[in-house]
Amino acid sequence: MLVLAGDQDMRTPVANAVSVAGRFRRGRLLVVPGVGHGVLFGDASGCPERAVRRWLVGSPTPARCPRVRPLTAPLPAFARSLAGLRPRGGLPGRAGRTLNAVGRTLREATAIVLLAAFSGPRPVEAAGLHGGRVVVVPWRGLVRLDRYSVVPGVELSGRLDAFEFLPRLKLTGSVRVGGAEATPGRLLVLGEELTGALGGRPVGRRGG
Repeated sequence: MLVLAGDQDMRTPVANAVSVAGRFRRGRLLVVPGVGHGVLFGDASGCPERAVRRWLVGSPTPARCPRVRPLTAPLPAFARSLAGLRPRGGLPGRAGRTLNAVGRTLREATAIVLLAAFSGPRPVEAAGLHGGRVVVVPWRGLVRLDRYSVVPGVELSGRLDAFEFLPRLKLTGSVRVGGAEATPGRLLVLGEELTGALGGRPVGRRGG
């Protein structure tokens, strides 16, 4: 018996897998770090699949796979206000804080795209924490933002496309930045790289 377990699995934790493997005289356990319930589909390294193939032909299997980068960067804590964010991208004051908020908002949207990718072919719609919505069409890799906001007073609208799913999902396209607190502008998105202008100031660095 070969038991696969992701160390981030909240449905069937590693302790359960240890118990199952222990019931078999030749039971083996493979723990995959950084992966949740879907071990074979959630690890981009292919380590679990290779282990299963080796087990099927009677070859030794590892006890643990190497940790790989997550499909999306860990999300920071939600900001209570724009004023509480640090300026980014070499921009001073409100414009720099707006750029930070844009980066945070796009990372949140990326996480929703990943969830939608594993939920089936139907479009997925999610509300922003402070208004607006994001709509994901998984089979087309299409992402639409409609005044989507996760930082109070900063809203993103536009169309993005998901590409380069592995090793990390990236979005590309353009967004319009608005909202009562934001420095308005339009930005081109290529993964974490943002270019364009906010309040007439050029933007050409990593966006927060």
